[in-house]
Amino acid sequence: MPVTQRLMDVYIDRLRPTWHLAWNVETMWRNECPFEFPTMSAEVFAARALILGETAEALRPRIDMPWCYADLFYMQKLLFCVDAAGQAKWQDVRVWPSPETPVGNVWMAFTGTIARFGGEPEDAPEGAAVHVVDLKGAYLLGIRIEDSPAGIPELQPESVVFFAIQDLPGVDWDPLENKTYRFWVRVKDAPGGRKFDRIEVDT
Repeated sequence: MPVTQRLMDVYIDRLRPTWHLAWNVETMWRNECPFEFPTMSAEVFAARALILGETAEALRPRIDMPWCYADLFYMQKLLFCVDAAGQAKWQDVRVWPSPETPVGNVWMAFTGTIARFGGEPEDAPEGAAVHVVDLKGAYLLGIRIEDSPAGIPELQPESVVFFAIQDLPGVDWDPLENKTYRFWVRVKDAPGGRKFDRIEVDT
């Protein structure tokens, strides 16, 4: 790291202070080589971000402008700045959350029976939330909750939760009555409250 920092200070910042400018007039990158590739400034920028770990404040003034439309190197520079400005947040995915744990993009389990399957999502009872778990989401699925984690309003026992699905592997559709399944739902925080954007059957 000290060697890399020294090379950056001398070879780049002191001898080539305009290295980051697009369409740069400084053509002395390789001594007698009278041209500059877009990759050159992109590589220096990446080295500052990934090797030297410079802050977003230090990187931002050196973004300059795109070399052309859809400049991939320019987009990479923007991403390096965003990454440098962010903070890593690690979550142990081996531990299932308790009701006291903030919910967001985690999986929860419950048992229930299928109360309704068929019709369109718009056919759900008035005021009922319909969780879309499939991009096609052509059919309405209602599941009556039997047992679920405590403290989750959307999964109260004896209530019915509705999903818009295309298919749900693991369910015996014929007949549906009197069959209890264990389901996994992926919970996602949304502006309007918790949403379930995935559902699977525990087989």
